[in-house]
Amino acid sequence: MKKLLSFLICTALILSIIPTAVFAAGETSGQCGDNLTWSYNTATATLTISGTGDMFDFYIGAPWTSYRSSIRYIVISDRITRIGLSAFSECTDLTNVTIPNSVASIGESAFYDCSGLTSITVPDSVTSIGDYAFSNCTGLTSITIPDSVRSIGDGAFSDCTGLTSITIPDSVTSIGRMAFSSCSGLSSITVGTKNEKYFSNGNCLIEKDTDKLILGCKNSVIPHSVTIIGDSAFYGCTGLTGITIP
Repeated sequence: MKKLLSFLICTALILSIIPTAVFAAGETSGQCGDNLTWSYNTATATLTISGTGDMFDFYIGAPWTSYRSSIRYIVISDRITRIGLSAFSECTDLTNVTIPNSVASIGESAFYDCSGLTSITVPDSVTSIGDYAFSNCTGLTSITIPDSVRSIGDGAFSDCTGLTSITIPDSVTSIGRMAFSSCSGLSSITVGTKNEKYFSNGNCLIEKDTDKLILGCKNSVIPHSVTIIGDSAFYGCTGLTGITIP
């Protein structure tokens, strides 16, 4: 009877839009996609995403928002095809996550501000990494980008101050603005030798067609072939002590 009376005396109510999943206080499971469910084990601080398909985009907050700051481990079903926008953003205590081989894309800000994350392996199934997907993951020291990834979004790894090296595989044809900006610990930039769009020289990331320097780091030596230094190429390189422009 109480449920039926929930909106009975709301005389000024014009329209009520109920979100996809409404959870009672303290509830630790629910739906997070058409065929997906989530559960959180408070004892082990483990968030489990089960089912098949595409995770929802969480523009304001995921249904596990009240647990964000305590989540340490995330287990994702090996039948999930996409990790949605802001899915695990601001999970600051997160230390471990395994992305299964079924995932084709990692959405915008998916792991934004997961400052406790120290390493992550992107599986061979992923073709795109969204804008700011791993931005501000300050504890991240290593990242493996597979040869399946074609695009890296704007600011995808920006402010990852613990990152010391990056390797861009042959498959990448698009790198967004400031994708690695403010990675102040970055000292090594390498591009696969068969990449048709970019190459590396002197720890610089350079666009082939334009000879534009896209990204530099504290150990960069700008080669003589460079004719343009791109926007924000050295943004946030706080360890840079000197540079020679040819």
